[in-house]
Amino acid sequence: MVFKLIFLKNLNCFVFISFVFCLFQATTLAQGIKHDPLVSVSCRNEPVSQVLEKLARNTGITFSYNPDHIEATRLISLNMDNRRLSAVLAEILPAEKFGLRQNGNQIVIFRKNPALTDLPGSTVQDAQQRGNLPIKPDTVFMTRTMLEKDTVTVTVKDTLVRFDTVYIMKVVTRDVPIKGADIFSNLTRLSDDLTRELKFQAGIHGSWLGIRQSFNSESASFTSNADYKNAYSPRFFSGSAGVDFSMFYSRFEFSTGISCASLNSRLEYSFEKETGGFFRKDTLDAYYTLENEDTTWFYVMDSTYMPVDLEAYTYSAAVSQKFLEIPFTLQYNQPAGRLLIFVRAGLIAGFHLGSKGLILNAADEGVSQFRDLKYKPVVLSYTLGAGLRYPLPGRFIFEAGLKYRGHLESVFDGYPVELRYRAFGIDAGLIWKLY
Repeated sequence: MVFKLIFLKNLNCFVFISFVFCLFQATTLAQGIKHDPLVSVSCRNEPVSQVLEKLARNTGITFSYNPDHIEATRLISLNMDNRRLSAVLAEILPAEKFGLRQNGNQIVIFRKNPALTDLPGSTVQDAQQRGNLPIKPDTVFMTRTMLEKDTVTVTVKDTLVRFDTVYIMKVVTRDVPIKGADIFSNLTRLSDDLTRELKFQAGIHGSWLGIRQSFNSESASFTSNADYKNAYSPRFFSGSAGVDFSMFYSRFEFSTGISCASLNSRLEYSFEKETGGFFRKDTLDAYYTLENEDTTWFYVMDSTYMPVDLEAYTYSAAVSQKFLEIPFTLQYNQPAGRLLIFVRAGLIAGFHLGSKGLILNAADEGVSQFRDLKYKPVVLSYTLGAGLRYPLPGRFIFEAGLKYRGHLESVFDGYPVELRYRAFGIDAGLIWKLY
């Protein structure tokens, strides 16, 4: 009777342990999955990594794994319709070799003791106990011994494997059309560069300018300021081009460089001049009387002067002034999303390179050549501007804006009439980051 009871009790324990073991094997992959949606997948001789990518697109769950551990290039074939994600993963990744841990919408796939998984369970522990195989730091063995009555001893050995490193593979798929956000997704925000560290940039720029010439004479002159204003008109194209070098710290930037400016206009001027002539009637009548003394009066009657020559002069010529310029500007940058909005102000030192065209004479009617006049060696101008900067791929930045500039003094040296240029225009350039 006692033998029968012990046998039944041992049989019940064996059935219970077998049930627990089977249940543990069936639910190993699903234990780490809290969100287990229904999926359908069909593939034929496709790599494991590509199948996991399909599952990620269909479920919105990302998979993190070491490609070497799961043999990501291993080819598999599946045809499963409306099955739980855990069941599909169990087909791809056998439960006796792989485990899952879920964190939000991410599932981490890890291999259970990669160095020893391929060995039989009993052989692994025996080899480790004999010292033939090293025990990795990430592997912890726990042994629990339970003593029951009737001298029945049940020993359960568990193996806990912990990996400190998680490999995350980011896969970019193109199942949907490429949009503008994808094209410019790698562009940096220019505000990230505005740090408290001295940085340097270089670039090129070009400007289109609409100019206005201002003439002024403080002393008496044969030609009035209105004559100069009416005679000269701006041409369609004036501008400058050059290279820049700048350094900035936080939001403030100091720039300099070298450029060539061409300020162009046109002269349209005409006048008439009379030379020679005669009196239309040249009659001299004399009258005299004798009273007390001899007195004589002379009268010139009806005498009109007629010109002999009437000459008309017309001048039409292109006028161009060229300067080599060195700017010194201070700029403030304000972040706006990926862009920078800037305002700047500064001075320009201009060195006269040459000129062509005609200028009205100050002392009499007529014109003279610009190149015959004397110019100041250095002419200062002020400049104001505002615009924006936009990041381009790589280390390049596009810049565009508006600018205004004007001479602080006359370009002539010793001429009775002052000439100053003022201009308003559009400026654009390309900047290369040197950091």
